[in-house]
Amino acid sequence: MYKCLILIFLFSVNYSLGQKVNFKLTGNLINKTNAKTLYIVGSSIDSTKIQSDNSFSYSGKLKNPELMMLSTEHSYVCNFWANTGNINIEIEDDILPSTKTNGKVKMKINSLQGPYETTTYNNIADSIERINKKYKLLSLNNDTLKQKEISSMVSEFVIKNPNSYLSPLIVRLKDLPTTDKFALLKIMIDNPDTTAMNNLRAHIKQSIFSDKGLKIENFTQKTVNGKLFNLYSLKSQFILLEFWSSHCIPCRAENPNWKKLYSQYHSKGLEIVGVSLDDDHSEWKNAIKNDGLPWVNVSDLLGFNNRVAQKFMIDHIPFNILLDSSFAILATNVGTSEVVELMNKKASTNVN
Repeated sequence: MYKCLILIFLFSVNYSLGQKVNFKLTGNLINKTNAKTLYIVGSSIDSTKIQSDNSFSYSGKLKNPELMMLSTEHSYVCNFWANTGNINIEIEDDILPSTKTNGKVKMKINSLQGPYETTTYNNIADSIERINKKYKLLSLNNDTLKQKEISSMVSEFVIKNPNSYLSPLIVRLKDLPTTDKFALLKIMIDNPDTTAMNNLRAHIKQSIFSDKGLKIENFTQKTVNGKLFNLYSLKSQFILLEFWSSHCIPCRAENPNWKKLYSQYHSKGLEIVGVSLDDDHSEWKNAIKNDGLPWVNVSDLLGFNNRVAQKFMIDHIPFNILLDSSFAILATNVGTSEVVELMNKKASTNVN
């Protein structure tokens, strides 16, 4: 995504914790459109007058570092990372070649000096724009290679700066594969619990459960008898990961339906793995016995802190994930009829 021409609501970040930020913004507008006012938009909206020599100056106070947008009265926006210190920006304000812009102009940061994270964000945005242009110019429609270049650059910053306020933001907003975002989230485990981090977690969770075809990572947990179970040891055509607990009434109400499905389709390649969010072994064991659950049942007895549930950021049950034989996601939160439909569809596709 380019640094400019973005929707403001995607970038409005208001952190709940952190440091006070006092910054001074100065700069010049290479202006061909006679703009009079520069708008500064973040968790609040403010403005400053553009002088007759096209210079501007603005002093701001923020609760925390954040991404801010600049625009004039008739332009699209471009953005910069506001952090404590002096920031100097030279902005180009020019008419777009497109005839579909309704008279609006683009704003492009030609040069920027400021605090480390401010210049870093600008450099990353510039680099991503160059990568996108390169692949477009060469007519290379290889998103995998493009994402690999972008991911490498973003990852390098996050690995060096895992606790930076900027790290979760660029991971969420830049064009990275979901698996890369998830890996970087683990690196940022001690990052301050800000809105940016919460947004990133929610974004990754949504990506995981909407990214059909995403192969999930292997995991191991103990069965009710204390044996270690390995997900990748399964050779089934379809695997349903069913997250539940002995105290979850809706979960247990669904068990008779899953038992009926299992008896009909286990021989046709369906396996169910019950991942319990219990914290008491006896209660978990008794629920399995009383409900007569014939499939694999595992747990680490950490309740909602179950490591597998944490991995998929599951915060409610019942919840399930249907996988194919390569452990790629086919669907989430499915009922018995949907499982049958997906199995039949997959079987039909394989025949054809």
